[in-house]
Amino acid sequence: LVIRLRDQIDRANTGELLEQAIRACGLEETLVQLPRGEQRVANVRKLVEIARAFSGSAHLLLQRFAEAVEQAASETEAATFSDEDDAVRLCTVHASKGLAFPIVFIPEIARGGRRPDFPTLLIDVGSASASSSLSVRLPTPDGSRVRGPAYARACERIRLRERSEQFRLAYVAVTRAAEALFFVGDRNPPKSGSSEAYEGSTVSVLAAIAADEKLSADLRFEVEDVKVERTGESFPLAARDSSENSPQPKLDWSHAGFAVTALADFQVCPRRYELSHLLALPERNLPSFAISSAEDRSTETDAPRVDARSEGSIAHRILEHVSLRAFGSPTAKKDVAELLAKEGIGEAHSAYELLSTKISRFLGGKYATRIAEAGATLIREQPFVLSLRDSGERSVLLRGAIDLLVRWPDGSIDVLDYKRARGPDADVHAFQLDVYALAARELFPEATAVRSGIFFLGGDPSEPSWHALPEPRVVRERIVRLGAQAVEARQASNQERELPRVAVAICKSIHCGYLPLCHPTPISTEPQLDLFSS
Repeated sequence: LVIRLRDQIDRANTGELLEQAIRACGLEETLVQLPRGEQRVANVRKLVEIARAFSGSAHLLLQRFAEAVEQAASETEAATFSDEDDAVRLCTVHASKGLAFPIVFIPEIARGGRRPDFPTLLIDVGSASASSSLSVRLPTPDGSRVRGPAYARACERIRLRERSEQFRLAYVAVTRAAEALFFVGDRNPPKSGSSEAYEGSTVSVLAAIAADEKLSADLRFEVEDVKVERTGESFPLAARDSSENSPQPKLDWSHAGFAVTALADFQVCPRRYELSHLLALPERNLPSFAISSAEDRSTETDAPRVDARSEGSIAHRILEHVSLRAFGSPTAKKDVAELLAKEGIGEAHSAYELLSTKISRFLGGKYATRIAEAGATLIREQPFVLSLRDSGERSVLLRGAIDLLVRWPDGSIDVLDYKRARGPDADVHAFQLDVYALAARELFPEATAVRSGIFFLGGDPSEPSWHALPEPRVVRERIVRLGAQAVEARQASNQERELPRVAVAICKSIHCGYLPLCHPTPISTEPQLDLFSS
């Protein structure tokens, strides 16, 4: 990968090369599964933005990054302000070193620093009195990790250093005030006993200072408890770091907007909604074991390959812009070929034959022929917005576009969607079809009847797969309910709680490109154990 990108270094933007490397290595897919995954992915994307905006060479950009890291490490003091400035300053404990303020507030005093993340391979750098060590956690066949004595000792040394550092930082925090110091939180230790987090917290330092009579006298240190009346429901300060079963504060909201595809994905699988619409991770082609037909596999050529999402987008664009005379026409394949060429997919492209065949079969099929013979009116990519309220004041705004809307001479309407898959079950996409039908009724209230179905371009696209529509009232209630659940899911994602995923059978049924990410193939760990045991 490095050699291939190096060949392009003089022809492509540094940010583009960096983005290629990130996608080729699946970096974002890896980071999103780690603690604080969303923040890690956002940091990577910020790095790419900086690289894209940089006009110099990759070597110069790397040098700038190295200088920035070195400068950040050396800047431990906050910017100096005038004593006359009447302002509230928000800063970290590191940034407050060497400064003094008349009044200081320290929040979350019972909350310690983050617990260190211990990787599988642990390097503990020693000191003058202790040697360095290299230790590992051994994987077992059941997926658990075994900590050896050396690894446990290294973890304990790292914990002690972290605790000492937290203690030093807390001491800095409590010695910044000249007149008054306000601690926000509970200074009592946890009822379940002293924890590592508590021992390194600000409140434990406060207790240590108060216990030292000489130090308290020198500082003229007096502690006064101030009880604050709580209003409403309260939750633990560390709720975001607790398990999924811990109580979470309810998000107060009045309006929420969604794209139809986003809410449809959430209805099928919350984890897919998170990866696709909240994190915008690229969707991959399914691995070979998840595909039951060779039709969806790209041929092994040196030409650029088209992933599942791009293939679907190209098919939608061609069906949106192809001439209306192509519907029911035997020459449709020629029109499709011209549009594919404009998309950069010529006859030599590996995806040409597959895309050309799928689209042409639909345009020359029985349904398209009936449209031409009856002189029906076609509306493509019909936009709509639905605003629905619950029993209270909350409303869900749903926006989308109907792929194909057919108005027949008898006043009836067909609402149709395109899918690149083979199908044939339209009920998997029931929510999307229900919403499109509801939108069509609001757009064309004079319609005598409304049907909704899907053209599965990868199967037999000559006739749509029809879906039995429920009552509009049921659809409206379902949209509002799903919208409320999706808002709560957004909150959970912001609190770094991974959303639930569905069974692998459902992933395969909808041809989800995140299947390898959510349900990775188990890897045998026995050879690794044999290596260390020998």
